[in-house]
Amino acid sequence: MTALLPLLLASGCGGGGGGHSGPRPTSQILFDPASPPPFTPGALALVQTGTAQSVSGGSVFVGVTITDTVNIFGADFDLVFDPTYITFVKATQGAFLSASGTVPTQLVTGTQDDGPPPDTKRVVLGIFRTGPAATNRSAVGQQTLVVLEFKANGPAGSPPSALVFDSGLTAPEVISMDGTVVSSGTPQGGTLHIDPL
Repeated sequence: MTALLPLLLASGCGGGGGGHSGPRPTSQILFDPASPPPFTPGALALVQTGTAQSVSGGSVFVGVTITDTVNIFGADFDLVFDPTYITFVKATQGAFLSASGTVPTQLVTGTQDDGPPPDTKRVVLGIFRTGPAATNRSAVGQQTLVVLEFKANGPAGSPPSALVFDSGLTAPEVISMDGTVVSSGTPQGGTLHIDPL
């Protein structure tokens, strides 16, 4: 093997690989909250939790959060946005209600088209603790209920889209086990936008 090493290095084998081939990302979808944390106790609020790059503008992950609120058993809410240049991909549960996977939860997600005009997409979500051992949980600090993934389907500089809680069909609510509404204040949304890299 020692005698072959110079030949391997000269041929590029075993040397860590060559450069990237194919197109590189030129844009990235991002989310800006209407105002930065810390958020008002008891109010639902959206915040960017991460991004993923791709040649088509990538994805952004938006957390639905609640801050300093007691006796939480679940939540249901609608979010609306302009789907012209942005696509909703999926929702996944945050770590809070499941206690990092130790308590069963049920997450229900649906979408519907609103309009025209204007054309908007509605994302309908509900998440609750389940099972005979499920009890209320209190949020200390900012805690994430659900994480939403959105991807870009337009170029950098496409018109931005508001992403906001909507009360048109049902008011956003965080509730306790007995159905008492424990959320308060005005839910806070923000803006999705596609920026050049």
